[in-house]
Amino acid sequence: MEFYVPVDRVNLYEEGFADDLLGRIKTGEALSELLERIDSPLVIALDGRWGTGKSYFLKRWVGAHRLDHKGRALTIYFDAFANDYQSDPLAALVAALADRTPANKDDAMKRVQRAAFRFIKPLARVGLSLATFGATKALDEIGDAVVEAVGKETEASLEAFWQHEEGRRAAMEEFRAALSDLQDPGKEGEDQIPLVIIIDELDRCRPDYALEVLEVIKHFFAVPKVHFILGVNLVALQNSVMVRYGNGIDAAAYLRKFINITLTLPETVPARRDMKAIIAFAESASDEMGLPKVFRQRLTSQIKVISRNAHISIREVGRILSAASLLSDELLGEERILEGYRTIAITLLIVQIIRPDLFSKFLSAQLSEDEVIDFFGASQRFTEYEVGGNHNPQRDQDTVYLASAWLHIVSAGSNITERHGFYIAEIGRAFDQFGRHHDPSSVPKTTFTRWMDTFKIT
Repeated sequence: MEFYVPVDRVNLYEEGFADDLLGRIKTGEALSELLERIDSPLVIALDGRWGTGKSYFLKRWVGAHRLDHKGRALTIYFDAFANDYQSDPLAALVAALADRTPANKDDAMKRVQRAAFRFIKPLARVGLSLATFGATKALDEIGDAVVEAVGKETEASLEAFWQHEEGRRAAMEEFRAALSDLQDPGKEGEDQIPLVIIIDELDRCRPDYALEVLEVIKHFFAVPKVHFILGVNLVALQNSVMVRYGNGIDAAAYLRKFINITLTLPETVPARRDMKAIIAFAESASDEMGLPKVFRQRLTSQIKVISRNAHISIREVGRILSAASLLSDELLGEERILEGYRTIAITLLIVQIIRPDLFSKFLSAQLSEDEVIDFFGASQRFTEYEVGGNHNPQRDQDTVYLASAWLHIVSAGSNITERHGFYIAEIGRAFDQFGRHHDPSSVPKTTFTRWMDTFKIT
């Protein structure tokens, strides 16, 4: 059995959506079609909470755009979080662009670099190394000139440049013109080659760096057929705006100045009858990890039920599976334990990862009946046999069983008035083979202490 969830390493630009487990190739195709069709520069925010698979999608898409979708655009993947130690995002972005520029565009790329270098902030210029600015592209031909220029320019002349609006505007136009030259297909009559720059993990950056990236995009890269895709949690990015400008600012309105379109990834897999993406991931990953079949079926069943009312990310599913691998053989196996105890253990496992604020209430069986029903989404829609006198096709057996088990626990086994089709009277046999369960409220602590308290996920 494995502890770590299998990680599908992506070779950037060299592979696309070969195994579309989460059903996201259609989103990738639509994105490619849009960016090839629109001439106006676009900034698209791929919005989603942390752990929802944004980075995986973007790393796949930068290769799929040309390999699978037959796009013309040159794609560039830039990890903003990995670069926020630098003081100037323009230098880092140009370096990433240089890394992807084909050899026949070296001269055009050098013009972009020369134009960009004039904009690097005076204080940042002093400490900027050629390795940082040039990345892995050979800059020998301009390297000496750059060093010489830095050596000759005085601080006063640099400040003078930044203080004169006309000089800044002319230099910015020079940068844009050089960028446009980089897009030239080299054949008469052909359209410009689009550039698509993916900026991932923007919301994880230092707030000042994240907002500077947006400013650089807006002011420097406003060139036809130059598009940006931001991998971002917009709520977190709004917090960065408020850190910089105070709580009084309308952070959402501020970001709309920079972002044209918002995109979210689908939460279901159409090819699998709209199965939730997290369930498809849980089934595949738990199988690859070697979790016993019966246990992983029980686990994915609970994830499916609980995710109806609680957000569970792909990353959280991974942590749940890793935590499951630490459980005792008794819990993971198919024998020697009554099913009710396994049910309670799995719930505790999930709650500890996704709702640590509720864990103590579950552990001490201090939940109210309404809290149980709400947590498991056990409304009449999913528990009643009939609705309006007609058969209810949405009644879900797993929801009924889970809610019944926990209602039995929190009620200390008392005969709660049965409602919504719950198995209150019969559930005791899941904890005692004769149905004589004397202390139900102690089950969570007993289960946790006996089988779960040795190892913990940090």
